[in-house]
Amino acid sequence: FKLGVSSLAFMSLLELEKEGTSDSIEKGLQYIESQFNEDGSFGPKFLGDLYNHSLATLALRKAKEKGYSVSDNVIVKSTEYLKRYRHSNGLWSYREGGRTEVNLSAWALLAMKEPQTNIEVHEDDSQASLTFGHESQGMKSSAYIYDPMDVYLKMTEEFEWGAWKESLLDQQIKEGELTGTWPIDGKWSRVGGRVFSTGMALLSIASN
Repeated sequence: FKLGVSSLAFMSLLELEKEGTSDSIEKGLQYIESQFNEDGSFGPKFLGDLYNHSLATLALRKAKEKGYSVSDNVIVKSTEYLKRYRHSNGLWSYREGGRTEVNLSAWALLAMKEPQTNIEVHEDDSQASLTFGHESQGMKSSAYIYDPMDVYLKMTEEFEWGAWKESLLDQQIKEGELTGTWPIDGKWSRVGGRVFSTGMALLSIASN
């Protein structure tokens, strides 16, 4: 997930852009563009590669909105690639024909500039319905406070953002060599690592 995590870090720099960050932004943009493949995909092929692809596509869209030079052709091709793997119910899975995955679908919809709230999955009787509703994702539970990605993906809905922002700020490490970063104790942060958790927290705070 090197490309996906790098795309998140890149987007957090875009949101907080100020003097002195342009060099890092330019390098990040060059790296993301270098991962574009002829078939319209981003990055290497592996289980879960659509996370990388969706995040890279979203990062380039955000860069273009900020006035950076990004190829329209690349964005069009990457969007078309995403459409190829979309299920009939409008969502995505790790592999064609597999079970749809809610967070993956949320990032894909963001990359395609489509609303991602109220996502529902009803594939068969053996699979529970999943949504981004308050109760189903447990955003009122302390179990989710630690994971910035859950907060970021909820931001398009109406919920008490102030409390979540305060919680994220409280979790930021205040001393030692890791000062300024966020811990990796959350469900997704344990997979993505410290750059992931920090990038997601910054995106959540800067985007609201």
